[in-house]
Amino acid sequence: MATSADRTIALEAVFRVVGIGAAPRTIRAGVNQGYESQAMQWPAKDPDDVLDFALDWSEQLEADGTVEVPDTITTATWTVPAGLTKNSQVEEDGLVTVWLSGGEAGSRYDIGCRIVTGGGRTYDRTISLSVRQA
Repeated sequence: MATSADRTIALEAVFRVVGIGAAPRTIRAGVNQGYESQAMQWPAKDPDDVLDFALDWSEQLEADGTVEVPDTITTATWTVPAGLTKNSQVEEDGLVTVWLSGGEAGSRYDIGCRIVTGGGRTYDRTISLSVRQA
């Protein structure tokens, strides 16, 4: 029987929160591999922070047995709930980044990211972000 520590290690392997430079707020959008009930979550932010948060779609864009060449992102759309502000967004080489500000301390927000690829695929992910007073 899997322990809590085993599940934590498995989730870290599935979602692989990785740091890019000084911003450890990037999550790989890899397939959830059976952990559907486990939400993807970024580290909490302060209401006064203006920070970049990213989703790495490179695994979905790689060539595989059904696709012979790597796919590309043609559109990326962030859905940001009321209370948070989307300051800007950028996509580069499969990494889709959104800059967020605001939020009410003690609140949790679900942010959506949808990409459409040149190969006609559509992927959606929802990531939770908690806001806490630092």
